Amino acid sequence: MSRPEWPRRHYFVGLKKAVFFEALFPLFVLVFVFTYYLWGWRPALMHCLYGLAASVLLMEVLFLRYPKVPFTCTFVPGKAKVHVYWLPYVIGFLISASFTMLGTAQGAGLGRGCVWI
Repeated sequence: MSRPEWPRRHYFVGLKKAVFFEALFPLFVLVFVFTYYLWGWRPALMHCLYGLAASVLLMEVLFLRYPKVPFTCTFVPGKAKVHVYWLPYVIGFLISASFTMLGTAQGAGLGRGCVWI
């Protein structure tokens, strides 16, 4: 690995750890507490592990080709071109949310009695 590439890789490893331990892990601990109250420990644990794994996978995919370290670059208005990509983003979100919901319900043993929208 070349020397200029090392610091950037080092920062991204730290960034991913920060996202995991300061956002994802506490979120799914809270989700476990609420789902434990509603479903019991086993379905709640399966639900949280599946959601956490899906979230970590999504984080890895989103940071795969991310060229910059967040909050260290200037923002140039109009460069993001959100008006061009909004439809694929919405469609991708709806597809991933549907598959996540399906996998969570089946994995937690809640396939019957679930309301599908």
